[in-house]
Amino acid sequence: MSTVTLDRVDLANGVDPNREYALRTEPPADKFRFAENYMLAVYDPVLDLGMWLHLGTCPDDFAQWEEQVLMTLPGDGGFLWTRAYSRPTPDQKPGGPNMRWDVIAPFERLRVTFDGIGIRTPYAEMMAGRVRDAKQELFAIDLYVEALAPAWDNHVSAASGGARGSMAEQSWASEHYQQTFRATGTVRIDGKDLAFNGTGVRDHSRGQRGHKPWAFGGHNLWSAPFASGKAFGMQRMWTPDFQGTLNVGFVYVDGQFHHTDLITPPGYLEHVALSGDPLELVMRSPLGEHRITGVLKKTIFCTFGDPWGYHFGADLSEPRGLFVPGFAEFTWDGEVSYGLAERSGRIGKLPA
Repeated sequence: MSTVTLDRVDLANGVDPNREYALRTEPPADKFRFAENYMLAVYDPVLDLGMWLHLGTCPDDFAQWEEQVLMTLPGDGGFLWTRAYSRPTPDQKPGGPNMRWDVIAPFERLRVTFDGIGIRTPYAEMMAGRVRDAKQELFAIDLYVEALAPAWDNHVSAASGGARGSMAEQSWASEHYQQTFRATGTVRIDGKDLAFNGTGVRDHSRGQRGHKPWAFGGHNLWSAPFASGKAFGMQRMWTPDFQGTLNVGFVYVDGQFHHTDLITPPGYLEHVALSGDPLELVMRSPLGEHRITGVLKKTIFCTFGDPWGYHFGADLSEPRGLFVPGFAEFTWDGEVSYGLAERSGRIGKLPA
């Protein structure tokens, strides 16, 4: 494949550049539990270090922002996590008490920083139940994020073909776009600065969140960019009785963006494992079928709690199941790259 020159590509891909910025006004009064959320997931295979970062408003108080950093440390180093809240001023959004997301150029470049305190949990404890409070430690993140493919709007993707579902049916947002990227910079852990170079995906969503928790049964969200210039993404959502509500995807090949149909969708969450789970996906675009395989490198386990939140650690007794971000090695036409393999669902509950 030829290398894509991104300065010749419309990276916004039809998405309004103003959507990159956080809302400055209060949400509509008739939208119960309206929220705005940003997510960034990235993995450095050399360091074996993954980060899942989240900034979002509290659905019951739009002025209150929550920041989360969930980090898988190298080797058996454990799971580093933190959660904090603040009421940022309009010029500080999106941001929390320790994290900032600064848009340098919409859909092109972004800087993400964090400087705060977290708790390190052994992987075995994270996979055995809800994590406990423990010794606190300082850590910091400074990443320069550069887009590697155009933005992907889920609403446009769903509306562009039959049997792809609808964003209007979702219980977590009504607007949602994603974009793959490369992130370079530093991560400071144990008092040492590590040079970070990873790939991943970020997203931004708005809409009612947690207003109908009975409608959410689980999901898959996979995405990665490749050195040749290719990229893919897939999102699949279903109800508790396994009725699909969103089945969308895209491929970006030779500078051309195509929405896809899911031919062989990912499987359901079946057990708790830190790494090694095989992954497989087949999608169809106007270019033909695309078979992508992979393996999970590191996985984070969280437990759904109230209608819009979750707890860190895998508690299998929770009826609503688990939320499970993961970092994966993907292979597509012989080319290898790294990105997000996020899953959720209830272990032991599978469709007939």
